[in-house]
This record gives sequence, structure tokens and C-alpha cells, in this order.
Amino acid sequence: MKLGLIGTGIIGEAFVRGLLTAGNFAGEIFVSKRSEERSTRLSADFDQVTVMNSNQEIVEQSDTIILAVLPEQTESVMRELSFTADQIILSIVSSITLKSLAEWGAPCEKIFRGIPLPPIENGIGPFPICPPSPELDSLLSSVGTVVSLENEDQFLSIAVGSAMMAMFYEMVATTAEYMETAGLPAAPAAQYATSMMHALADTAMNVDEKELHQLSQTCLTPGGLNEQVLFGLRDAGWYQTLKVEMKGIEDRLSKY
Repeated sequence: MKLGLIGTGIIGEAFVRGLLTAGNFAGEIFVSKRSEERSTRLSADFDQVTVMNSNQEIVEQSDTIILAVLPEQTESVMRELSFTADQIILSIVSSITLKSLAEWGAPCEKIFRGIPLPPIENGIGPFPICPPSPELDSLLSSVGTVVSLENEDQFLSIAVGSAMMAMFYEMVATTAEYMETAGLPAAPAAQYATSMMHALADTAMNVDEKELHQLSQTCLTPGGLNEQVLFGLRDAGWYQTLKVEMKGIEDRLSKY
């Protein structure tokens, strides 16, 4: 397989690095100069990566094209390119619909949407794809957990969930920061907070989806410390506010 990456941003670079390290990808990867710093770094780190002078050159050299530009750039970038019917386009642009991608990518017929997250650089995390793609399953599963979605309503829900990353990291940082104010040095505070969150997430991975909501209950004892924090945040409306913000993300993405 020959891959082309149009738009070398944070996620694009993470995808390439994940493929060539954790994924052991054996093919060639052609990347665009934008951003030049990232593309130059990739080509310096991996012999399989070649920086191309134009996006059309990438398309001509690739059988699978990863589209990773900004939403507002997508139409103009795609309309300037000539695809073929037998190529595959995987858009990791968060908000552009399959209908628009099909119009701008004609005559290409195999078009998919995906939402990789930065941890794919380490070969972990979800990789949602819509519609399901047997052609890409092996490639994507090498850098994460493939979540196959039947329609764009399901994909929209996944996109909303992807907006939780910054909130999660802020919660981890706040936990470590408070322990520092209580007298713990910065290094062990960060070590404890990150290790704890990692362990909790790992435990959740092994729980049936029907039992997921019950995990918090397993941490509670009447009048205990976890109960105090959980109930305090609940009474303050924290979880309801989170749902409100998620609905705002859904409304924002639904406009595209």
C-alpha cells in the first residue's frame, strides 16, 4: 500500500508515526509540505516518508489518500485535485460530511471518515471509521481500536466524545496540582495522578458496556472520600454542565 497524507498537522504526524513504529507499516508514505516543519521532521526520521512538492503529486503516487486539512480548507483543496475511481480517500477532517467528500472527490467511490486521536502515535486509542471499511481495517487496527460506524449520526456522537480530551488532561493536571499545594513534590504528584488515571481507564476497558455506568459505584463507601467528591460535583451541577457542553459540540458539528 502507498499512502498519501495531505495536510501534515498534529494528527497527521501522529498517524504517520504510529503507522511506522507501533504499526510496522512497510509501504511508502508521501506527505505534503504543510506544515513544512512537521513534514521535514517525518522525512528525516523515517526513510519511508517522502515530502512532495504538491498535493496532486501525492494523489498520483498513492492508492490511499489521508485527508487531514482544516475544515474550511477542505473543499478548495479537494477541488484542485484529480482522483481516480479505484483510490481510497480517508478524511480525518472532523466536520465534513460524506456527501460533500463524495462530490469533491469524484470519481473516487471509496470514501470514508475517521477520527483518530493523538495517542495513535503510540498505537493506542480508538479509531472510528464511517462507513465500515474492510479495506482499511488492517491498517487502522495497527494503530488503535477500530470502531466501525454504520452512519453519520453515529459518527457525530463519536465526534462529540472526541472533544473530551482537553477536559480529561485538565482534570489530571488539577489533581496533581492540588497534591502539590498539600506538600507533595511536583514529580511524585504528577506520577501518582497520571498512573491512577491510567489504571482507572484500563479497568474501564475490561467492563461490559452495560456495566460502565456502575464503575463509580464500585469506588464508593458510605460517607467515604470518593462519595464526597462525586456527590459534591454532582450537586454543583458539574456533570450536567458537561452534558450541556457536549450538546453544544453536537449543535456546532451539525451545521456542516
